[in-house]
This record gives sequence, C-alpha cells and structure tokens, in this order.
Amino acid sequence: MLDKPEIRTRILELLKSYPAIKQKITVLKREFENPHLISEQEMLDTMAFAKGKLGSRSAPGHISDKTYHIAINFRGQAAHYNREQILEISVELEKMEKKIYRLEYCISQLPDEQQRVIRGTYIEKLEQKKLASELCISDSTLRRYRDKALSSLAEMYMMLIKAGVVIEW
Repeated sequence: MLDKPEIRTRILELLKSYPAIKQKITVLKREFENPHLISEQEMLDTMAFAKGKLGSRSAPGHISDKTYHIAINFRGQAAHYNREQILEISVELEKMEKKIYRLEYCISQLPDEQQRVIRGTYIEKLEQKKLASELCISDSTLRRYRDKALSSLAEMYMMLIKAGVVIEW
C-alpha cells in the first residue's frame, strides 16, 4: 500500500495532468459517439482489388471463389474489430472519467480557499503571483493553502484506499 508522501506525489501528478486528461476525455467521447468503423464493403473492396503478383494466374482486380469466401468470413471479423474498437474506447473513457470525477469530488470537499488555490494553480494554470493577487493573499499564504490542500487530498485518497476503493492513477 502507498504511504501518504507517495499518494501526495501521485495526486500532484494527477493535478498537473488534469487539462490533458480532460482533453483526452473530450476526444474519446467524440470518437465513441462517431467511431470510424470498417464497413463490410471496404473489406470486400480491399480484398477484391488487391494486386496480384507478377506471373500469378489471376489478373489484378480479379476475385476468385476462394477470395470471395475469405471475404465473406472477413465480414464477421470486421464486425468483431468494430466492436472491439468501441469497447476499448469505452473502457478508456470510463477510466479517465472516474479519475477526474474522484479528483473533482475530493477537491470540492476542501475548504473554499484551498479549492480556489488548487483550481487556480492546476486546473486554470494561473501564475502564482496572479492567483495570489486575485485571491488577495500573499504568496506565502497561497503556498500554505496549496500545501494544506495537497495534504488533505492525500488523506482523502488514503482513506479511500484503506476502504478498499481501487484507484487507478
């Protein structure tokens, strides 16, 4: 089991990668809703118009009975490939969404000032001076809030892990 410093390091990595994960979720949702599927006709066309080797008995573009039967069987393989592709996207999307949901939920459990510091620093990617100015606090107070928030997040994740929740980093 991970100790608190290791969990804190993983949370920090997760926070730093937050924008990239959100972008990946958007791309995966788009791909899941509009997947590029291989059509049966594309499979048949690919096999029917494959170039023959020089000196072979069949001319390029010729489809033999054997090739046709292979192509018919390949329809099932195309459908299987399309299902596999959608399943892989679905699994990855669910994993990313859980990761972000858990992080956002834990952030929402922090005191308001710590939430604002975490969101400003890691989600909005604001510079420390600008964020401190917007929150009307000093740089040292901002760092103190950030450190306290990271410790609190580590404690929340540690509690989840002890409760048996599987966390994929």
